[in-house]
Amino acid sequence: MSNLSDMKPKSFTAEDVFKFNEILEEAKDPQLLVCNDSIFEQSYAQSDRIKTLPYQDTCWTMEEVELGDSNEQDTKRVIIVSELSFQSTQEVVEMSVALTASVSLEKQTLHLLSHACLHPRKKHARRPHYLLLKNNVNESRSILKDIQDFGINLIGTSLTDTVPVNVNPPEEALFYVCHNCGLKATQDFFITCPKCSAVYYCDETCQTEAYHQRHRLECQKFSACMNKENSLGRFCFEFSEVCTQRKFAKQKLFNFLKCHDVFDQGLWRRECQLSCYNDIPYGALPNDEKLYVLPLEGVVLQSALVNSVSIDEPLKDWSDYYNLRGFWLDSPIAGLLHYPLTLYWIITTCLPKHYPEVFENMKTSHSVEVHVLGAEKEAEMFHPFLELARLLSPLKVQLHLFGDQLVHHSSCSSENLSFSTHPGFYHASISSVSTLPHMAIGFNAGLSAYPSFKETLEILLHQRCPVYCTDYCYLSLLHSRKALKKSKLGSLSDAQINPFRCPFRIFTSDSNLPRYSNAWAFHIKSLN
Repeated sequence: MSNLSDMKPKSFTAEDVFKFNEILEEAKDPQLLVCNDSIFEQSYAQSDRIKTLPYQDTCWTMEEVELGDSNEQDTKRVIIVSELSFQSTQEVVEMSVALTASVSLEKQTLHLLSHACLHPRKKHARRPHYLLLKNNVNESRSILKDIQDFGINLIGTSLTDTVPVNVNPPEEALFYVCHNCGLKATQDFFITCPKCSAVYYCDETCQTEAYHQRHRLECQKFSACMNKENSLGRFCFEFSEVCTQRKFAKQKLFNFLKCHDVFDQGLWRRECQLSCYNDIPYGALPNDEKLYVLPLEGVVLQSALVNSVSIDEPLKDWSDYYNLRGFWLDSPIAGLLHYPLTLYWIITTCLPKHYPEVFENMKTSHSVEVHVLGAEKEAEMFHPFLELARLLSPLKVQLHLFGDQLVHHSSCSSENLSFSTHPGFYHASISSVSTLPHMAIGFNAGLSAYPSFKETLEILLHQRCPVYCTDYCYLSLLHSRKALKKSKLGSLSDAQINPFRCPFRIFTSDSNLPRYSNAWAFHIKSLN
């Protein structure tokens, strides 16, 4: 075991020393630094409580530091527990401070860590996700095991090769973010806004501050979003109760896909949200023979429709489509097909209402041409969009997909579908297409987040081309409405809940707002 007396204490700058001394002066009990042994021992006596504390998704560090000039008699040698934010390279001291004492270093480490968890300087009792022991402080096998028994993951120790180290929090540990200070922790650490129930606060102080600073302006909008939660979560599927939960986060999605034997296979690779595919350019995801993986669905989707569907009497929702194709309602195939079925619904249901002359022209010409904006992910979905073409048969369907993150131009066709991809923003790449579209669509557009939408809309609206968009969340839709108004290019129509939205809820740590891919659909009306 390392001995502190054999170690050279870390020196700190004058600014660091001032910060640490300020902490010492702020101690509620002046005797804390003299009689800390008994105080910390009392905390360690309650160490069983630590296993039940909420996690904070940060890294804490333990190390010996030296306060003051080492040549002066009043130099303080302390072991300090501090918080290391993943968003910053600087250490933010948040925890307790202890002088080195006469008790054993093992006991001192556990006593101090227990006290830091149960009695932190700020906020509620909690435990860190990770603990880093710097300068080899207390690297004994027993101390590492005791810390891991608290449910705390160790990193950066010399014994990690011989002592099993956890690298992930428990499966059920979901981290949320305080809407005011940004502190990240598990749900049991927070309270929710009593009015909208959408956002989290780590204490009443943060709740009050946030309300006066900004939340009073957004709370009503958040409430409107939360009022749509039940409607958005209503599906015909047998798995709906699982996949529409607020806690349907990445690990539960993984489990769901693994349960259906599609995890990390075929077209499901992007849906798995695995980091190993983040570096693969869109449009370059490896193909294999079993794109859909699911046995029944894979066979059915390789063949044309047995019964044709009239575009004048279109399918209304997922139940209609599953019945048409003979899929059981426990099939997750909607997780892949919501893009083409959303476009199908817009072409057959929305377009005739909003632009009847365009719809009639489409039927007369026996073809439909659609320009898809920001279509990186959709560029890998030739086969799913082939299902769209079959549903629109005998019309010829021509899709041009534009995306700034696409790296290659490609073109392919099958049956009544022609499918072309174009790298670059729409307004910079449209010259490569010689014909005008019947309509354009941006899936999960999030217009307010992309300034480039202005140049694209200027072209489309000038051509009087119908422009439809979908969005994940009602709040994003409200932001898009505001951005459009500011641009003075157009306005948003009233949004509708898309009956062919994805049935998998999207978990976010910053709020409870219901999010589903392609949840809302609307069109953009020109101001001219």
